[in-house]
Amino acid sequence: MAVIAHSRDDPQGVYPILTWSNITENDTADEAEWPGGEGFMEVTGDFGGAILTMEFGLTSGSRYNPDTDISPDGTVFTEDGLLKFDLPRGFVLPVATGGSSQSVKVVILPARQEK
Repeated sequence: MAVIAHSRDDPQGVYPILTWSNITENDTADEAEWPGGEGFMEVTGDFGGAILTMEFGLTSGSRYNPDTDISPDGTVFTEDGLLKFDLPRGFVLPVATGGSSQSVKVVILPARQEK
């Protein structure tokens, strides 16, 4: 079991691109700070029967609530997909449950990328 750390690419210093690569069964992902606003979450890879959701909290280490706007009904991933969301400033965390032999990549990028 490993903790999958995200990478952060922030070429303009305002709008980060967050990436978690190769989330497999029994792995957990670390949380990442989201500056607030509209963004896209792209999920790709081999799900192996897993379900992937994105959880959100207003403070680091807060109890994440998958019922917030980032994961409304119908936006749970069981295959490759794209989700547009609008969240306040806070922390995001991808969570994979179930399945076996999975290898999933999650990318979160802002809807707006210029200053």
